[in-house]
Amino acid sequence: MKRAYIYILLLVWTALTVPWFFTEIRSEAILGFPPWAFYSFVMTIGYAILIASVIQFWWPLLAGEEDARDGENE
Repeated sequence: MKRAYIYILLLVWTALTVPWFFTEIRSEAILGFPPWAFYSFVMTIGYAILIASVIQFWWPLLAGEEDARDGENE
């Protein structure tokens, strides 16, 4: 995976965590949260999982080392 692709993925996900499209106030709640807060909470959990996956699998690439996966036999 290319380094630029990883950075773009992280930036897009960060932009999606902000509840931009919740412009109207609603009275219903999801698990006790307003809809915009529930959305933000779920997306934040997803972002944490994404960051953990990126660190787990692509840390050498992001650290500036060559992609170790290119030379491995699968």
